[in-house]
Amino acid sequence: MGEMWSLFLSVGLISLLSLGLAPMIEWVAEHVKFKLNNRDWVVLYFFINFAAIWLVSRYAEWVGLGIASWPVVAVLSLALVAIQAVTAGVISRLKLHR
Repeated sequence: MGEMWSLFLSVGLISLLSLGLAPMIEWVAEHVKFKLNNRDWVVLYFFINFAAIWLVSRYAEWVGLGIASWPVVAVLSLALVAIQAVTAGVISRLKLHR
């Protein structure tokens, strides 16, 4: 049960950080009159995911996600961005077909 709790806590914190920053980024982009395209979002989400995974891994005693080096965090961030990009593409195609 402890491993599942750690998994849910880690994934939940990473998701909250990733999803919670998106509205703030949109707000800032609107105020500086900058239009974000898909490539901008991919780059932004790489850095957001990197920071979220890094921050969560710093508290390994509480959340159970211990990562020792930043290259591992970078690879995990790239994988997460790839999954997010595929998911966003599928969702946008489903919206177009409705």
